[in-house]
Amino acid sequence: LIIFLGIVFYTPIMIADAVKFIPDEMLNVAYTLGANRVDVLFRVILPATLPNIIDTMRVNVAGAWNFLVIAELIAAENGLGFKIIYFQRFLETDKVLFCILVIGLIGLMLDFAFRWLFRLTVPWSEQFVER
Repeated sequence: LIIFLGIVFYTPIMIADAVKFIPDEMLNVAYTLGANRVDVLFRVILPATLPNIIDTMRVNVAGAWNFLVIAELIAAENGLGFKIIYFQRFLETDKVLFCILVIGLIGLMLDFAFRWLFRLTVPWSEQFVER
């Protein structure tokens, strides 16, 4: 529930913001050339916003990962957050730091996976050239 409430409502807002910045000229040209609404959606809007959608998912998955660890720290009976609290009680600092390192590595792997997905799916993107 924490992850759902923390992430789900931001995703459509961020995607709608990306759609808002599609130049009107692109839409007008598509309609002028005879495209219907479905064509415009799949051939203009989706390709124009796909880089932003992937970035939105990347940001929201990072937030979801943070919320997951927080939820485990608060009330869980297993997981890395629970292990951190458990090891903290018995002053096993090395294991606490190891769990924190594992959390960071998983987050880093998720970020690299989304960067790889970005490069694989939208090589035409201007953002791709900047990275």
